[in-house]
Amino acid sequence: FPSPQPLSRDQLCALCDLGRQSPCPSVRANVVNSAGSLGSVLAKQPDSAEKLTLIGTFLTEVAGKDAVLWVVAEALDAIFDVFGDGPQVDAVAANIGLVAKLRQISPVFKSRVHKERRSLGEHFPVVDNARVNLTRFIKYKEGC
Repeated sequence: FPSPQPLSRDQLCALCDLGRQSPCPSVRANVVNSAGSLGSVLAKQPDSAEKLTLIGTFLTEVAGKDAVLWVVAEALDAIFDVFGDGPQVDAVAANIGLVAKLRQISPVFKSRVHKERRSLGEHFPVVDNARVNLTRFIKYKEGC
């Protein structure tokens, strides 16, 4: 089998646009998860800062704006996975103001978790995990 071709910038932008525009929460969550997986692979590759910037910007937009709380939680989890560790991701995170954006998102997210916790059903564990990890991730990144 030939090795897969790398995703082009235009293809990545099209994927992110789908994640922004789909009316279906499960489609948005799947795009978030795909972007997170791509970002985790790109984080280990040299010269991928441009694509990591697109992914980071997309994930922070979803985390800050999506109307469905569990989709927000999926975006936060993807951010934690992609931007957890490494000089390249640290540089991209600084460039897009990731920690400052997460600090803005945090109180709103926590308030929504409190208000919506009873209606989350099967999504509650993912949402609650993101709530706990958000504070930890911000503290970790501020210490870097």
